[in-house]
This record gives sequence, C-alpha cells and structure tokens, in this order.
Amino acid sequence: MIGRDPRISACVRECAERLVCDWQAYALLGEAASEERAGGVLH
Repeated sequence: MIGRDPRISACVRECAERLVCDWQAYALLGEAASEERAGGVLH
C-alpha cells in the first residue's frame, strides 16, 4: 500500500517496495530451510 500511495514521498515509497522484496526473499529462504529440515530435496 505504501509503495503505491502518491501522497507519500518517493524515497519512502521506494524503501517500502524494497522492504517487501526483501521480506518475500526471506520468506522463501525460510520455507526452503523448513523443507530441508523436513527432509525435502531442494537441489
């Protein structure tokens, strides 16, 4: 929401968009680690 709100300054919107991307990447890493612990094959 913040990344698309034109009322908020551009630098804050850009930071919010980067954070969302970072959080998504960390979520994927967490899922991969969980699968690895559960015995799933990742490669």
